[in-house]
Amino acid sequence: MREPAVLYLTVLLAIVPARAASTGTPPLTFEDRVAAQRAIEQVYWNHRIWPSANPAPKPPLSATMSDDAIRAKVTDTLRKSNALDRWWKRPVTGEQLQAEMERMARDTRDGATLRELFHALGDDPYVIA
Repeated sequence: MREPAVLYLTVLLAIVPARAASTGTPPLTFEDRVAAQRAIEQVYWNHRIWPSANPAPKPPLSATMSDDAIRAKVTDTLRKSNALDRWWKRPVTGEQLQAEMERMARDTRDGATLRELFHALGDDPYVIA
């Protein structure tokens, strides 16, 4: 039987292709992608353990990762996506994104953190994809 977290994610992800096709949702802007990446990095930072040997309080994410670094990650992701487009001679499809998200939900070792990541993205399947 599936863990509740995986079931929740599977249901959430099942609507991605339908929403994109039925609403004619425009592609995410670069700024939308930067905001999403920042939200993801914040979740990861929240889970990063601060060494007990370091007496200083854990700094905010913005002190350790600049906006330029986040923008660079987004740019790199877009470059990789474009490279796949060229290699496969077609863009990544909604079905491929759906399959990858289902794999993530099915194979995750930490459903709570995955739920937290999705929540940080507004539980919006289109943004998550």
